[in-house]
Amino acid sequence: MSEGAGCKGVYRIRKGRVELVTKAMTRPNGLALTPDKKTLWVCNSAKEGPSWWAFALESPFLPLAPLRSLDSKNLMEDLDPTAERPGASDGFRIDSEGRLWTTIPGGLAVIDPSRNKVLAKVMLNTNTSNVEFAADGSIFITGLGHLWRLTKKLPPELA
Repeated sequence: MSEGAGCKGVYRIRKGRVELVTKAMTRPNGLALTPDKKTLWVCNSAKEGPSWWAFALESPFLPLAPLRSLDSKNLMEDLDPTAERPGASDGFRIDSEGRLWTTIPGGLAVIDPSRNKVLAKVMLNTNTSNVEFAADGSIFITGLGHLWRLTKKLPPELA
């Protein structure tokens, strides 16, 4: 596909113009900013398996080149879809420590990008679509007409 309208990518509107930020992924979907607003993370909802890509927002040149990506291989954790884990990765949020709270096929994962590590998984065995943090510390997850509310409980060394 060509760049611009019709190209699978992440876009922005600046000064009334649509600009391609990146076309590095096959199926870009959810996106979130790090707490310092310097890095944009984008979820790639590819049918082969999810991946999350980081882009530095300080670069004046477009399209942006990825800084890094996370997937089942470099996280050493199977996050790919199966019959028991349907769906794709979709929405996610980033907490104050920079951890990704992301939907994955069949559930939710908490990923620490600084350690290339999945800290926790909650398997719901259905497609999940989005994650939201509540003011009281709860985590809300949506998927296939469902809404789940979880209480955030990380071990003290991760909290």
